[in-house]
Amino acid sequence: MSNPTAAGHTSPEVLKRMEKDLTKAGKVEENSVKHAMKDLAATEKSKTKAAKSADKAEHLLAKNQTKELKAAKAVNKATHSHDVALGNLQQVERNLKIKQQNDAKLAQELEMKKVRVEAAIKSQEVHNQEREEKLAHIKSEREAMSAST
Repeated sequence: MSNPTAAGHTSPEVLKRMEKDLTKAGKVEENSVKHAMKDLAATEKSKTKAAKSADKAEHLLAKNQTKELKAAKAVNKATHSHDVALGNLQQVERNLKIKQQNDAKLAQELEMKKVRVEAAIKSQEVHNQEREEKLAHIKSEREAMSAST
C-alpha cells in the first residue's frame, strides 16, 4: 500500500477522510474481534454443555447397564427356580404313579387273599362238619358198647 502522506502535499479534507477511514477500519476490526470472541465464548459454552450432556448420557448408560444386569440375574434366578420346580413336579408325578401302581397291586393281592380265606373257611366248615359227624358216630358206638356191657 502506498503511503499518501509521503508526497507531502495532502489536503486537510483528504487527511480528515483518511483519519475517518482509519478510525472506521479500527472500529470494524474491533467489532469483528468482539464478534469472534462472542462466537468463541458461545462455542466454548456449547462445548461445555455437550461435555456435560455426554457425561450425563454415560452415567445413564451405566445405570441402564446395571439395571439390565440385575434383570438378567433375575431372569436366570427365575429360570433356575422354574427348572427346580419342574423337576420337583416331575418327581412327584413319578412317585404318584408308583404309589398308584402299588395300590392297584395291593388291591389285586387283597382280592386274591380274600378268595383264599373264603375257600379256607368253606373247607374248614366242611371238615368241621365231617369231624362232628365222625365224633357223633364214635360217641354213639361207645354208648352202644357201654350199653351192651
